[in-house]
Amino acid sequence: MIFFKTWMLIFQGKKDQTRRPVFPDDEPIYENDRIIGFKRKGRMYLRVGDGTVNWPSKQPTYAIQACRGGWQLGRFKILELRQERIKRITAADAVAEGIEHEDVKDLAQPLLDHFIVSRFRSLWNSIYHSGEYAWENNPLVWVIKFDVVERPMVSAGRARFNETKFGED
Repeated sequence: MIFFKTWMLIFQGKKDQTRRPVFPDDEPIYENDRIIGFKRKGRMYLRVGDGTVNWPSKQPTYAIQACRGGWQLGRFKILELRQERIKRITAADAVAEGIEHEDVKDLAQPLLDHFIVSRFRSLWNSIYHSGEYAWENNPLVWVIKFDVVERPMVSAGRARFNETKFGED
């Protein structure tokens, strides 16, 4: 699920990647050396839904919600899952995460890249500011690349959102 602070960036086409901590009970599922999903606490948590994996049920999609348990605003499918250390993020990855940088685009490239990653680090630390998932501890994270498959309908200049609750198909 994608929540409040990022859903507008997604619908504006400014975010198509996210990072989440790998928890101790996360169990990757591999197919031909590629992570195609993972389980959390023994239950399927996320699956790639790009059409290349033959899942027993339909290709999975996930809700974009303004808040946990809130109305579904759209749906996305996962294109790629991988694990990496948080400090391996590149400037291009940070931009794919929705990090804004228009106000500093005139900086020289190495400085610009450093600035963009620094903004991502600040965002990460605002969420995981202490403990094992803090930036300084360089935690292992899931890198989740996704694509929106269902967007809000726009009518007369106003968004009209799909009123389907998460979990209902």
